[in-house]
Amino acid sequence: MEERLNDLQKRHHRVINYIYDNIDGDLSLDKLAEIACYSRFHWHRVYHAMTGETIAKTVRRLRFARAANELVRSDIPLKTIAKNCGFPSLQSFSHGFRAEMGSSPSAYRKTGKLLMIELSLARTENRMYEVNIENHAKRRVAALEHKGDYMGIGQKFERLAGIAFTTPEILANGQMIGVYYSDPSATSVENLRSSACLELKADMEAPDGTVLKDIEGGRYACLVHKGDYALLADSYKWLYGTWLAKGDVEMRDLPAVEIYLNSPSDTRPEELLTKICLPIK
Repeated sequence: MEERLNDLQKRHHRVINYIYDNIDGDLSLDKLAEIACYSRFHWHRVYHAMTGETIAKTVRRLRFARAANELVRSDIPLKTIAKNCGFPSLQSFSHGFRAEMGSSPSAYRKTGKLLMIELSLARTENRMYEVNIENHAKRRVAALEHKGDYMGIGQKFERLAGIAFTTPEILANGQMIGVYYSDPSATSVENLRSSACLELKADMEAPDGTVLKDIEGGRYACLVHKGDYALLADSYKWLYGTWLAKGDVEMRDLPAVEIYLNSPSDTRPEELLTKICLPIK
């Protein structure tokens, strides 16, 4: 069966097997990304899209399931089971077990109920998108850095729009681009990092108050999201969890970029067009 799996599925299976074999060991995001041979950022985003849960949630759920079965199958002391399943103390194990399983470890032991230890899979999205493979030239942009909720980056784009309005001669085509460096499913909101970007002509310097950056060229898998920016997460989930999982392409270790094809200043939210571009090899 293994030879029928695509590259992404094989990576996913390596991680699953590693989790099962090392339930009491290092199951950090960094370690599992290493097992998958992906960058920390890309692996978690793909994993979350494919399974519908974060790696941290998977590890927690599987550890408690393993502990529940050990309670039923043996008379091993609770402290030993806690250690065997990767919990730092009996207190943290007991508190977490009650929250996860709905009863204390001692009470659960009396039920005699064994659990199937399995990974979840995200529901398949019925909605389909057209994905086009495009070759992009390197883009030279003026950038404003943003830290925090991605929905708050709009203020930075407003500042860039003011620059575009007052100095049109510096622009290549007025193209607004967003670069999002953090995975929102693995990063706290206050630590999310992104850049609001305005494309420049090749020989222009960055305007005062902005930073000059390059957005790498090369091959990109692109889909166009139509609708409110607040719903972009659905399109990302489909791109990473459904389309990419087919295994036809492999990602580059670069963040995805968003190219805004129209403006919220004169477009209704349901008519907004955003091209999501995923760097691929």
